[in-house]
Amino acid sequence: MKKLFLACVMALLTITVYARPWTIDGSVDLWYNEWQAADLSDDTLNFSLIVKAGRYITDNINIGIRSGFELANVGNSFSVGPYFRFNFFEIRNVYFSATATVHYTRYNRSFRWNNFFPENDAHRITASIAPSVAFRINNNVELYWRFASITYRTDWVNLANTDFTARQSGFWILGPFTNNNFGFIIRI
Repeated sequence: MKKLFLACVMALLTITVYARPWTIDGSVDLWYNEWQAADLSDDTLNFSLIVKAGRYITDNINIGIRSGFELANVGNSFSVGPYFRFNFFEIRNVYFSATATVHYTRYNRSFRWNNFFPENDAHRITASIAPSVAFRINNNVELYWRFASITYRTDWVNLANTDFTARQSGFWILGPFTNNNFGFIIRI
């Protein structure tokens, strides 16, 4: 038992000694969404801010907490959950990574089911993996582009002014023209 305890202490000290500093990762999104179907249409303008705070536990692995806030035409949403980033390839100041997240989102009057139920309170659980490419400006600042994602999510909602509870789940694969996300990383 004593050897196991000492081995754990040595492993933690090794990770701490060789770990890189804390990171703060932020992205801001502003998008306009317009769609029309046979009897439904929607025009929305959304603003979101996503912040991740983490720590490199090795040269290539960063773990931390992701939180986000979104402001829509009506209502808002807040999300929180863990993330994991793995930097798998680097060429000079450019590196490629993959980020995995699982997060919970709470919508306050901002979940749009359709035109008949435009302002709903809802909940969402999302799991996603997203590749990105980043450019390291200096040792403390990086700019990145997340150019795709594979996402599974489950939504459940109580439709406004009814006793009806709805649930929907989906799997999405998004590419560079449907899921652009730019951001920055600051190392502290």
